[in-house]
Amino acid sequence: VGDEVIEGATESSYTVTNITGYGSYHCIVSDDFGNRRDLYFNVNVESTGGGGGSGTVVIPDVDELPELTLREFSDAVIAEGGAYAFFRFTPSKDGIYRFYSLSDSDTYGYLYTADKVLIISNDDGGNDLNFLITQSLNAGETYILGVRYYSSSSTGSFSVTVDDEYL
Repeated sequence: VGDEVIEGATESSYTVTNITGYGSYHCIVSDDFGNRRDLYFNVNVESTGGGGGSGTVVIPDVDELPELTLREFSDAVIAEGGAYAFFRFTPSKDGIYRFYSLSDSDTYGYLYTADKVLIISNDDGGNDLNFLITQSLNAGETYILGVRYYSSSSTGSFSVTVDDEYL
């Protein structure tokens, strides 16, 4: 990224900083003999909060998140490219639940435990380019739904919901 020098890197180990989010990146690596190598890579971080370092998904505290209500739609507002919207959901009974989006744009969804451990993610499993996550959940346990646009430059809003009546 940029003109950053990667000291001590070996052919199988590179450390790259200043990753600003999801997307495609290009960097040039050179050795002490002047040999240069172009590296192209995609960043698709599926990390669990904390740290706040480059490329890390920082999930707010679960108590700060808006609650999803069963069979009601909520607006996911993405004001900055690459950002996420997060919601919490606590089922009242054990069962299989379906989280999905309604959008004219490509969306991506992530389901986490309350401890911010990724359970499952999905892109394009729903209608058109919308995400669809189907997962067995335990009554009384809180889960976090993270959503974003697939494109790291997209902004706007779309609807998300959770239901249990599709079987």
